[in-house]
Amino acid sequence: MSRDDRAARDRPAAAPLARFEPVVDFESGPAARRALGHVCRFLATIHELHKLGYQGVRISPGRSASGAHWRCAVAAASNMRRDGWSLIWDSDAAHYSSADGARFFGWEDAPRKSPPRLARMFVERFPRLASDGTGMDYAYAGWFAAVLGAAEHGRLPVFYADYELDLSRLDMPPPPPAVPR
Repeated sequence: MSRDDRAARDRPAAAPLARFEPVVDFESGPAARRALGHVCRFLATIHELHKLGYQGVRISPGRSASGAHWRCAVAAASNMRRDGWSLIWDSDAAHYSSADGARFFGWEDAPRKSPPRLARMFVERFPRLASDGTGMDYAYAGWFAAVLGAAEHGRLPVFYADYELDLSRLDMPPPPPAVPR
């Protein structure tokens, strides 16, 4: 076996998340890369909530009608259907769109804030949602950490759109169902 063959054998296999589909293409220029940075900071904020003990806070990500923007509702697990990502009540969710840039949830004071600070702001500004999302859900938090890793490599989860999606083509399983409390 040649040295190149051994190196290829010993190299870790590419994570399936590298092919996470469907995705929103944020790699087409500086503005798109900036938008991806905002989305990653948004997802890092949710990850910070999980680290603070709000692992019952979940995401419901999708695409805008034009396909140009990534949308994400944030809700408590108790507000999710059995599939783990579909909202039961939209009115009990907080919403973000990549069209809003760094103004997460429409907050004018969000730009330049770190994900840990944004997580604390979320708890202050959405106290009921945060309270409903209190608790540990290791399966979901683990799944979400993989989503965050994929996003950092330009791949975003999309589970709904204003047009039909083929969810059978996902390279990553959907989120685990909510654990009844």
